[in-house]
Amino acid sequence: MRETGWRVHLPLLRILLGLGVLLIALVWPLSSFSNRETPPLNTGGWSWAPALSGANAPALASDAWSSSGDSGSVPASEPYWLRIPLPESNAREPQLWIFGAYGLKVYVDNELLYAYSPERSGHRLNPFFHWNLVPLPAPVPEEVLLFLDNGKLSGTMPSVRLLDKHEMVTEIFSEGAVSITIGALQLFCAIIAFGLYRSRRDRLYFYFFLLAACGAYGSFARNRFLQYLWDQPWIGYLEKAVFPLGVFAFIGTFCVLFHPLHSRLLNRLRRTTFGFFVATLAAALADEAIYAWIINYLVLPAFLIVAAQLFYALGSIYRRRRDIESVWMLSGSFVVTFVALVHVIRYYSPELAAEIVRIVPAASKLPGDLMSFSLLLFLLCLVRVIAHRFDEVNRELSEFNRTLEHKVRERTAAILERNAQLQKTNEKLAASMRENAETMAEALVLEERNRIVGEIHGRVAHVLSASIDQMEQAEQAMDDNAELAESRLEKTQQTVRQGLEAIRKSVRLLKDDAPPPNSEWSRSQPGGTEK
Repeated sequence: MRETGWRVHLPLLRILLGLGVLLIALVWPLSSFSNRETPPLNTGGWSWAPALSGANAPALASDAWSSSGDSGSVPASEPYWLRIPLPESNAREPQLWIFGAYGLKVYVDNELLYAYSPERSGHRLNPFFHWNLVPLPAPVPEEVLLFLDNGKLSGTMPSVRLLDKHEMVTEIFSEGAVSITIGALQLFCAIIAFGLYRSRRDRLYFYFFLLAACGAYGSFARNRFLQYLWDQPWIGYLEKAVFPLGVFAFIGTFCVLFHPLHSRLLNRLRRTTFGFFVATLAAALADEAIYAWIINYLVLPAFLIVAAQLFYALGSIYRRRRDIESVWMLSGSFVVTFVALVHVIRYYSPELAAEIVRIVPAASKLPGDLMSFSLLLFLLCLVRVIAHRFDEVNRELSEFNRTLEHKVRERTAAILERNAQLQKTNEKLAASMRENAETMAEALVLEERNRIVGEIHGRVAHVLSASIDQMEQAEQAMDDNAELAESRLEKTQQTVRQGLEAIRKSVRLLKDDAPPPNSEWSRSQPGGTEK
């Protein structure tokens, strides 16, 4: 009978609590690093002006500038000028680190210092990860003019930091070291999973590989240090397109682990997310406007629908099984889905994210790569499930080995007993064959003796017949021809001697072919001796 009450859920609660503590333990150091970042410049003294006369006329009348206190007054789609006063700085290599700018030109004293246009460079940008680094002359000028063409971004002000180049490199490396480490771990897991899939052809390892590879890609794409080493905006731009592929692999693991429970629902979700990934990737490569529309308006509702159906399926599976696999996977899914919701709101719905930060200011202190941490925890849960399956397989193999050893012992005993029986049978057969051989030999000897006896009998009969005939002729010739009679008697005598010699030879042969005196045949013959 299945237990009831809250105690049956203690394993699930313990694992959830452990994963939560581990997530906090991983995130807290990163939050500490984030708090050490150089704060952006205060926007209180900034002013902006519409770019009515084009980008090549930074000198504007004083009455053309408007205060930037109200960020909503910044043009959402039209190019504009932004005047930023700079504080005093002792930096040897001063740099402006600018975030949230699409097309950008930077002027100091009407002199162009820096220009970047993604259209001219053939780039497509993810504004949340892309940044511009503008070298400034030393000493730091009093102000800079920025020409911003943010037609594809919202009308919020860019974030600008003033710092030394050395400080910027140190800061960007400190911020990205943790995510690089997590990405390397995920990449290592992906390589191991791919090797297991190549050797075993198990779809679980394929989804493991795909999920770990997507996590590693996201960790590296969201890392600012990667752009410092290799300024390739396409990597960050396609990060949002790769996210549905990770969800596809995430659902695929449940399709394999819990088959055939809720197979129809899980397979439908898996195919839907893969189709969404294909559509998103095609839009990203074909049309940036369609891609932005999908990201801004479809990702969040699609994610909520998929998450709700997935949790329904996992909850039903957990109620049916409540084994170690369902407990670990449900716990990991809850953590990664909650963090994925935060990730989707932050990067896919910036207006909603800004409203949440306004209500809960502490949300702004969350690290930018929180998704990688939760995905790493889910991979750990998946590793735990795979290890459990290996333990089950090892236990079954051990039980099979014990059964096999028992059967081998039984079979060996049966074979030994059979060999003993065969050995006894062979001994009896050998004795029987010896007896048969002796009997056959005795029969052959008897047959030969009979032949010799018959031969002796024939020779004796021939000699006697010839002798009688010779003697009769000699008797008839005795009166008429004594010499002829004498000749006949000599021939008779010679014939008798020859016959006697032949009889002696046959008797000797008969003696040579006689069986040994102790044989059964010799004892059974008349006159035989028995010792």
